Amino acid sequence: HNPWVNFTNVPGSDNRLYTGAMSSYGSSVTMIVPNTCNDMHDCSAATGDEWLARNIPAILNYDASNNGLLILTWDEGEYGGTNHIITILAGPKVRAGLYSQYVTHYDMLKMIETNFGLPLLGQTAGAAGLPAGIIR
Repeated sequence: HNPWVNFTNVPGSDNRLYTGAMSSYGSSVTMIVPNTCNDMHDCSAATGDEWLARNIPAILNYDASNNGLLILTWDEGEYGGTNHIITILAGPKVRAGLYSQYVTHYDMLKMIETNFGLPLLGQTAGAAGLPAGIIR
């Protein structure tokens, strides 16, 4: 569940254990991947909820002070059918609301790549991106 370990061009020293102190990471993008119990994959939703309650407030506080953006997403939903997953955006640049546009991981990646002036990788070039107006 931690994709960074598969990238040969990302130094192993960049793959660190999350300690709950956002300021210690010192990077523009931080990806936090809970273990398979805290991400509700192998344990109950209550266990995952407890992890979120312990960790999300510090991330939101950091983002509020640093013009950050939290993207909270799951990697899978119900098996079969449309497999809808929840994605939540939070931070000072997010315009609150419910958006009905179908959004994929490629749309999220396109937003991140565009924000940092990076080339669009693979299928992100054809992605729609996020709904207009969601990010100020």
